[in-house]
Amino acid sequence: MNHLDCSICELRCRLTEGRQGACGLYELQENRIVERFADRYLVACPISIETAPILHFYPGAKFLQITTTGCNFNCPGCISTVLVREMFPDSRALQHLTVEQIVAKAFETRCEGIVFLMNDPLVMPRILRAHGCKGPNATKRPVAV
Repeated sequence: MNHLDCSICELRCRLTEGRQGACGLYELQENRIVERFADRYLVACPISIETAPILHFYPGAKFLQITTTGCNFNCPGCISTVLVREMFPDSRALQHLTVEQIVAKAFETRCEGIVFLMNDPLVMPRILRAHGCKGPNATKRPVAV
């Protein structure tokens, strides 16, 4: 049986054809690891940083919260299990946004940065690569992870 070991997070899931890893975001298709929910998000909206578990980071500031599906953690009692793990790729609850659109939305809504909530941000490498996007204020705003 063919398999690949996923290197996205520390779990290093062993994926077999058509099967997904612990996070539910990636699966093996034709001997390639592919993202199941590319550029699809449950939430992309401004929030007060005090609503995130990093409330001492830029107190009183506004951040763009993004949440996608899947999570590689299994925290007992976490609401994320229901919200981000029980999602299908074709769900109408998901909105399509490119990395550039997310960064633009953060600037348009005058957010100090972007915060990942309800998921492990390390399972979203394309967003982490894009935090260095160029723009008129790119060096003036942090990205919170």
